[in-house]
Amino acid sequence: MQTNHANVSTLTEAILTNSTKMDSIYGNGLGMINPAFDATKEQVINRHNALQQYLKTKTRLGIPVIFIDEAHHGLLARETTVFPHSIGLSCSWDTVLLRNVYNYIARQSAIWGTNLVLTPVVDVCRDPRWGRTGETLGEDPFLTGSLGSAMVQGFQGSQDGSIAPGHVAATLKHFAGYGQTEGGVNQAPSNYSLRTFWEAHLESFRICIQNAKPAAIMASYNEIDGIPAHANSWLLRDVLRGEWGFKGVVVSDWYGIDQLWNKHYIAANEPAAALKAFKAGVTLTSRMAGTTGISSNS
Repeated sequence: MQTNHANVSTLTEAILTNSTKMDSIYGNGLGMINPAFDATKEQVINRHNALQQYLKTKTRLGIPVIFIDEAHHGLLARETTVFPHSIGLSCSWDTVLLRNVYNYIARQSAIWGTNLVLTPVVDVCRDPRWGRTGETLGEDPFLTGSLGSAMVQGFQGSQDGSIAPGHVAATLKHFAGYGQTEGGVNQAPSNYSLRTFWEAHLESFRICIQNAKPAAIMASYNEIDGIPAHANSWLLRDVLRGEWGFKGVVVSDWYGIDQLWNKHYIAANEPAAALKAFKAGVTLTSRMAGTTGISSNS
């Protein structure tokens, strides 16, 4: 359940060849590792292989780690191909084009050793003041759901949720209501009618889950009707799993769990925030700031 960042106890040759440090950092295994954006392809591949070898042969359970990356409109790494932002690609209304684009990005990501990408963004944007509008596919839930499904299918190389060889697992984000916050302010509350929430902001996610079966979904920073998404069991359990039958993992956003106690003030401290998020339905944290040993993604 724990996730680390490659630049926290930087995954370098100096650590990989130091058995004492390796046992201290990775001896109990690890769920996922965030990317090291400043490393070269050769460094990333060699370090990934060395760490996987250690985890599979030197730890009690022998479970390999999942390497995650950002790949919104191209793998976020050195010397990789950059495509237009989603808001530009969506103007094509072309599901075949997007499936081909993200099939290419998936193959490039897999070469680097990536297993899971934190994309696509299928938030429906209903306030152009919001600073993340460029990451979205627009304001229409059907278009967003259709194009988002094509992106997931391109990443995963299938329509049934399996991850084809040379492809990567996809993460839908941000769940949910993130694209229509108060005043267009990022991470602000999302307060509107339940009907608007269902018809506009949940529908694109439902379409993608139905048509493409993504491996993961990321909870959003905002609160819905006063309840932060990372602590919203109605959203993450009743709707996502109960009504839609989602079988994948729910990952936290970057510091999303920390914010339960230091921004939303619904938990007393980091351990309490982690437990509250877990009970609500967050199954994998992707980076927390403190000393709990449980880490929260982006």
